[in-house]
Amino acid sequence: MLLIYTIIISICILLAVGFFTLLERKILGYIQYRKGPNKVGIQGLPQPLADAVKLLCKEYVQILHSNKNFFMYSPLLAMMIMLTLWSLYNSAFNFPMKYGILFFLAISSLNVYSTLMAGWASNSKYALLGAIRAVAQTISYEISMAILLICLCILSETLNLTKMSQGSLLMIIMPSLLLMWFITCLAETNRAPFDLAEGESELVSGFNIEYGGALFAFLFIAEYGSILFMSMLTSMMFFHTSMKMMEIMFPIKMLMLLTIASAFLWVRGTYPRLRYDQLMSLTWKTFLPLVLLIMMIILVM
Repeated sequence: MLLIYTIIISICILLAVGFFTLLERKILGYIQYRKGPNKVGIQGLPQPLADAVKLLCKEYVQILHSNKNFFMYSPLLAMMIMLTLWSLYNSAFNFPMKYGILFFLAISSLNVYSTLMAGWASNSKYALLGAIRAVAQTISYEISMAILLICLCILSETLNLTKMSQGSLLMIIMPSLLLMWFITCLAETNRAPFDLAEGESELVSGFNIEYGGALFAFLFIAEYGSILFMSMLTSMMFFHTSMKMMEIMFPIKMLMLLTIASAFLWVRGTYPRLRYDQLMSLTWKTFLPLVLLIMMIILVM
């Protein structure tokens, strides 16, 4: 039964990632006053399927001076980490984890290794520079993210995601926590304006410059699957309802998840890319002191 559930949830995630890319291209088309995908099928709806067939059927190019084992396995590792995180998804088929927050911190921190492996194994200066940037960026923002999660755990007095409920305590602080959490999610998933690891104007394509075909598709799926997972996690932590109200509030929570995921796309089409020193200054000189101050206020109260 668990194997069947795992297969079903994996297929659903892959389909969701495909049509989320279609949503992104449509939204960016509207933002930039141009047409999005509209040629394949009815209004471009089968476009994600056409993209998947194109990527999976492309010829594999062997790079002579790359470290072949790490080069091949790092995209698979990235996708496996993303699919493992989705085991936290609250449904009737899986068992809620008692320490879900700790599980999320432990598994999400492993994503650094797949990025570093992909950049180092490519044996390209652009790829290595993008990987080093991604590692420094991820480590910097993971500190603020962990403290934010600690604040939420203190408020809800649990490490179980399904039992998180902040109630009426410190609702003044919650919007600031939500805003910092969202910006941290943007940095954690390497999304604009924090996509310094994939800066086209500086690094051509960053840590994934040497990847193509199916291996690039795995990296692509891992990135967009992480965006959907962070949106789901945000809706679970900040817009939690009791188990009795879950069935009534489920459509509203799904709409909230879609709104949060669309905010990732809106930010990409609106804000320019930050400089790297601004990226580091934001986390070390702004977010970290502010999050520590909020945690101290919560502990005192």
